[in-house]
Amino acid sequence: MGELMLFVRTLGLLIRGKEVGLYVKQLVDECSSIYIFEHRNSDKIPPKPDLSCTDIDYKGVVYGTQLAIHFMRKNKAPGGKIVATASVAAIVPHESYPEYDGAKAAVVNFVRATARILKDKENITINAICPGQSKKLLVQRETISKLTILGIVQTSIIPQEMVDAVSPECLTPISNVVSAYERFLDDDSLYGRVLECSAEKQFFLEPPALANGYVSRRAVTVWDPLFQACHKENSGLSDAIP
Repeated sequence: MGELMLFVRTLGLLIRGKEVGLYVKQLVDECSSIYIFEHRNSDKIPPKPDLSCTDIDYKGVVYGTQLAIHFMRKNKAPGGKIVATASVAAIVPHESYPEYDGAKAAVVNFVRATARILKDKENITINAICPGQSKKLLVQRETISKLTILGIVQTSIIPQEMVDAVSPECLTPISNVVSAYERFLDDDSLYGRVLECSAEKQFFLEPPALANGYVSRRAVTVWDPLFQACHKENSGLSDAIP
């Protein structure tokens, strides 16, 4: 899939000639507490929360996707593939990391919201993976030989002691996460899909159903005049309301 992949703090570009594939890899060094328990007995306005996690985990995906669209339009055959990294905490929250949970859930919804438009209008597929807790938090060159990774990607949001406390059968090998990326790269029919990586297995996660059928669904059906006002052209979706 190319001669060079370069990872930076918020995203990596996989490049071969004019073909560009985008991997969004969020690296979070610190997390901010929304609870500010230490302010229980204080009359002072609490400090502004540190939203670096949201900046990296969600805004990085949005910015990176827009950048990918721009360059993928310039491919000899316009189009490409985007794979965003979400988390199982996007589906069921980890109560230690509320902001992280929200940011990752936003990634999942963003992928589902953009997938049909990007596929139909730009020949771009966008999907997301939701890894479980990994055995290793290092992605090394030999692990992804097919993709020719240069360097090492490391994240420290999960302390090693926490990883060590998890029973082995509940840990997800990084090779399974890598194979999820490859699965989306290799299958042109997949778009708007969310793939959970759990231990040695992979599972597609479907969007939740709304409770009141078509009545509920109407609230999230595209109305083309609004879409056009936002994006300067119609959606092209077959189920859009004209």
